Amino acid sequence: IEQGISNDTLSKAFSNWEPIEKVLFYDRKQPEFSRTFWGYMERAISEERIARGQILLKKHAKLFNEVEKKFGVQPRFLVAFWGLESNFGDYTGGFPVVGALATLAHDTRRREFFTKELLLALKILDEGHIDFDRMLGSWAGAMGQTQFMPSTFTGYALSLIHI
Repeated sequence: IEQGISNDTLSKAFSNWEPIEKVLFYDRKQPEFSRTFWGYMERAISEERIARGQILLKKHAKLFNEVEKKFGVQPRFLVAFWGLESNFGDYTGGFPVVGALATLAHDTRRREFFTKELLLALKILDEGHIDFDRMLGSWAGAMGQTQFMPSTFTGYALSLIHI
């Protein structure tokens, strides 16, 4: 409430909230930290994913070139992150973002970081950017095709209209 989040949003977010045990399990078993770099890369990158990325790079060349002109980010990096983070939007996660972030904010390991992310996720909902039932993401609260954390969304996301 002190952050300007409405009672309605807070009620919807926390009326039936319980910590999600699977989130805590995944937090302690992140593949980025439990595999070697090459082991992680071998599982994350395939010839099929590279080929699909090349097709999508051409298909969306106009948009990628506009983004590069405006922000200086090369299209190949955008496509690589898109493929790595969600397999080009095929899998954006199935965890309720607020529930996952609340679980991690409730945990003591990285409470400050996840509390900040939780408040920003609530702000995104409160401002009507997405409906509660559609705000699904990773176990860590990353959202969408590029798996942005709420702070990345609130800090940098733009509508395609603005590009």
